[in-house]
Amino acid sequence: MRRIITVILVTAFLGTACSSPELREVQTNTGGVLDCPADTVWHASVSPNLGSPGAAQPAGALPEAGSELAPPGEPQLESETPAKAVFVYVDADRHRTGRVTVEQISGTGWYLTSAERCD
Repeated sequence: MRRIITVILVTAFLGTACSSPELREVQTNTGGVLDCPADTVWHASVSPNLGSPGAAQPAGALPEAGSELAPPGEPQLESETPAKAVFVYVDADRHRTGRVTVEQISGTGWYLTSAERCD
């Protein structure tokens, strides 16, 4: 009997330890919401290099894959105005893992201006 209880306790512990962390909706500095395992969100404001040509389209200004600013997941257009576009990044389970803002500056093209992701 003692062995069965030990097996049950070990199985329960391993199931809890190996499961993904519980996510909660966290309000960000930009007014958005992300699905994060903790209440902290990493935020970066970016000063665009206006000496380089901007992207022709908003999606072209997104950070390249593997960039330290790119949140995990796939970007999806969340909102767009003539001079600003916001992309939310979602993982395979449709959790919001980050957000990137790009802006069209002085008609020279689209540039990354901010990024945020779960910390």
